Amino acid sequence: MIISTENLANLINIFSLICGYYPLSLDYSYKKRIGNPFSPQYGNQIEKRYLTHVKCPTAKTMIDILDFYNLKITNKYYNGFFPFPNFLSKIFNKYSYFITYEVKK
Repeated sequence: MIISTENLANLINIFSLICGYYPLSLDYSYKKRIGNPFSPQYGNQIEKRYLTHVKCPTAKTMIDILDFYNLKITNKYYNGFFPFPNFLSKIFNKYSYFITYEVKK
């Protein structure tokens, strides 16, 4: 199985929190994009057909939850290190924008 998600601990979210704004990876409201004026979607209504993130894990949280369900990680991929070059996501993986794990039972 392949599991991929945004990483709550990515640099953009950390910067947002330092500025006192809500992380871009989450939506506080189910009706309107609020909490972070850096978001390109800020102020827009959320259409019912679109799902929003209710939870967004960190890399450590994903590893813990996979371990809890006895899933063995066979490969890890980290991608996105905005606004810096992508290769840095391999070095500073716990701050990458996306985390992806290949797992098996």
